[in-house]
Amino acid sequence: NVAVSNRRNAGLVVMRDEAGSDETAPAPARISRRAMLSNAVAVCASALVLESMPAIAASVTDKTKGNQLLRSLGLEEQNVPSGFGLIVTKIKPDAVVSFVHPSGWLLNEEVDLAIDRPRLDKSRPKGKSIVRAAEYRKAEEVGVFLDDAGSASTVEDVSNRTLLDILTGEGATDAKIISRVALEPNRQLITGKFVTVTDAAYAFDRRLIAVATVVGGRLFICAGEATDKRYKKSTGALLETSVRSFQVAKGVLI
Repeated sequence: NVAVSNRRNAGLVVMRDEAGSDETAPAPARISRRAMLSNAVAVCASALVLESMPAIAASVTDKTKGNQLLRSLGLEEQNVPSGFGLIVTKIKPDAVVSFVHPSGWLLNEEVDLAIDRPRLDKSRPKGKSIVRAAEYRKAEEVGVFLDDAGSASTVEDVSNRTLLDILTGEGATDAKIISRVALEPNRQLITGKFVTVTDAAYAFDRRLIAVATVVGGRLFICAGEATDKRYKKSTGALLETSVRSFQVAKGVLI
């Protein structure tokens, strides 16, 4: 059974196994039983954390191949407007997300974001990001964010506070949800605003727009943001096109 909502990676963990030997290496030091138990607990805890993190299985950015992938999964093809690109991302174990984004924006999966641009770095918690496209020079972006839905069975059950925590992050002030409009059951178009204060104490008024849904016990959000001035001038329309294109499906074979 495939659960589909028409229209937010955790980090991708890469582990390397490095093997080698050194004939002159000293004999290993003896480890106490308490230290061994402590190490074992730490390893188990790490394993539990990694197990709970959704990992990107693959991403497709070619329009034709992306729509072929969507068709093969029994999902609706994306209508990609002129001036936009397409991203289709498979998330282990059984979810797929897709959306269109302005062409020329830098596309990054969360694993590539160890070094981020400062004006966007404070915008939201990185740990909830799956993939995003950004115009860093103008501090504009759109991306998909993922969180546990908790007791919410639909997006209507998700509080404004929860949405703001995901969409604005800890560096934001004066955050407010402006509107929540139902596009269909369990699918909302959300707008909001907040202020980001940089390390140099400069404050920027910012606007956000998002489409959110709950699928398979997880809250999926496709959200865009820009400065208030650019949002009203031109970027707002681009971001709305992006978030309205958002698709998520859970229960697919990856």
